[in-house]
Amino acid sequence: MYALFFLCLFVTVYDFRYRRVPNWITLPLMLIGIFANFPGAPALWIGSILMLSAWGSGWMGGGDVKLWVGLLWCTFSFFGENVTLIMFISLIVTSIIQILARVLMKKREVVGIKLPGAWRVLVYVIFLAVYSTGVLNNVRF
Repeated sequence: MYALFFLCLFVTVYDFRYRRVPNWITLPLMLIGIFANFPGAPALWIGSILMLSAWGSGWMGGGDVKLWVGLLWCTFSFFGENVTLIMFISLIVTSIIQILARVLMKKREVVGIKLPGAWRVLVYVIFLAVYSTGVLNNVRF
């Protein structure tokens, strides 16, 4: 879990600095995840298709989507089908944070502004860490 957190931290800093998520991180994540989980559960495919549709709609950048899909496929082996729900909960929480930040920065347009989005995976990894501690054992997703 620590390695995943530091990888996501590195990608976040890289994204803030260069405004892109490098393929040399996302593609190996996706390949390792697909290799480990092929043919994959329906939750993986649904999550991947929804992420790709977010990219197609212009809601997320391509690098961010590849990063999320890679993390989804890589973490599925350890957390099971709940990982898809955890991913979407973290996306909703970070979307609200991002919209509030834009409003507080007094940006006139809340939509259509391209900001680095890789920081959102840190919230996902933190949610996974909390989930893995067993704190949420009685909570059914």
